[in-house]
Amino acid sequence: RLSPRMTTASVPQTASVAGSVLSVLPAVYGVSLVLPAAGYAWNPIEYGVIAVAFYLANVLFAAIDERQLRRLGVARPATAFWALLTPMPYLVARTRALAGEDRAGLALLWIAILTSLLSLLVLGLLALR
Repeated sequence: RLSPRMTTASVPQTASVAGSVLSVLPAVYGVSLVLPAAGYAWNPIEYGVIAVAFYLANVLFAAIDERQLRRLGVARPATAFWALLTPMPYLVARTRALAGEDRAGLALLWIAILTSLLSLLVLGLLALR
C-alpha cells in the first residue's frame, strides 16, 4: 500500500523481460529433460551442451535483469552472482531486494516455483509410463 503522499509514479517499476525469462527458465530446462522420454534420445555431448547453454543463459539473464532494475530506479537490486547457483536463488534474492518496492518480484518467484513443480510433475508422469 502506498502512503497518502506517494503516487504510483514515485514507486519504481520492477518488471523486466529478463526477470520474466528467468522465472520460466526452469520449465524450459525441464522440457528439454522430457524430450528423451518422448522418444528423442540425447547423446551425452548434446546433453552437456544444453546444460551449459541453460547455465550461461541463467547468468546472462540475471545480469541483464540486475542492470534493468538499476535503470528502473531500484537502489539495491539482487546481484547476478546468485544466478551462479540456479534461477531460483537469484529470484529469491530479487524478491527480498524488492520487498520494500512492490510485489512484482514475488510474482516472478511464484511463476518459477509453479513452472518448476509442473515440470517435475510431467517428468514424474512420464517416468510412470
